[in-house]
Amino acid sequence: MESITLGQNGPVVTPLCIGTWAWGDKLFWNYGNNYGVDELQAAFTAALEVGVTFFDSAEVYGLGLSEQFLGQFLKKSNKSFLLTFYLI
Repeated sequence: MESITLGQNGPVVTPLCIGTWAWGDKLFWNYGNNYGVDELQAAFTAALEVGVTFFDSAEVYGLGLSEQFLGQFLKKSNKSFLLTFYLI
């Protein structure tokens, strides 16, 4: 997959970013009703398989669960890539 630079001197990322707001969020996205950790793992794995390594997360997504899931999935992954966090 191609990559792009964010801004003039920003990081190099894939042009597609996967948002993780729904990962663990019960209030808005009904996490646990129609999807769970297995579906999230499958989505993460599918993203890596096509070259996506850019994920959007925040501590408020799923009250922190999205970041916990990302950490779990990264540990299980056999892919190596740079994980960058940005505070906006």
